[in-house]
Amino acid sequence: MMETIAWVGFSQSIFAAILIGSKKENSVADKILTAWLSLLGIEFFTCAIDYRIFGKPLLSSSFLLINPAFYLYVKSLIVKDFRLKWVQLLHLAPYVVFETLAYTLYEQFLPESLFRFEFVHWYGLLLSIATVLSWVHYNSAGAALVIRHRQRLFNEYSNIESNKKITWLYFIVIFYNLYCLTVVITGVLVLFWKADFLIPFVFNYS
Repeated sequence: MMETIAWVGFSQSIFAAILIGSKKENSVADKILTAWLSLLGIEFFTCAIDYRIFGKPLLSSSFLLINPAFYLYVKSLIVKDFRLKWVQLLHLAPYVVFETLAYTLYEQFLPESLFRFEFVHWYGLLLSIATVLSWVHYNSAGAALVIRHRQRLFNEYSNIESNKKITWLYFIVIFYNLYCLTVVITGVLVLFWKADFLIPFVFNYS
């Protein structure tokens, strides 16, 4: 089942990336979204290959990829004259490090491991800490950007039309934070109910 979900996700991500990337006039936000979708496609692809070769997923580090990409996308939509810089690639450093370690150590890490008090392997501990910090930092930073931007719009324009322009971004930020919260809750329920440990994987990749 997971392999099928992974291949479907890979196809959709790459198709969407090509669709957005082929627009005649690409804004910075479009370029970030195209790169984001392409990286997601790679994440789905590696997941599918893991199942095909190893019979199990070696890593679920997608949040270390999604969180910074989501933040940069929000920032590109809000910050005037936002420009892409090479230094911003450092946001992807944690993802690259843990992805490399996963295949170097051949270490399987399931989302429910975040909630195992006896889980003391240094790799899993570091990944747990990095994931939580990534959630807190990037989600908080993204939400703060939207809130400040909304307040600035009201102070400068104070009209309904300005509010409409930012409402959809508010919805995306709220939806994404609810998604992250649901992943955590799913992991907790799996741990205490001793359910199938692949449930968080299925939900996350779906």
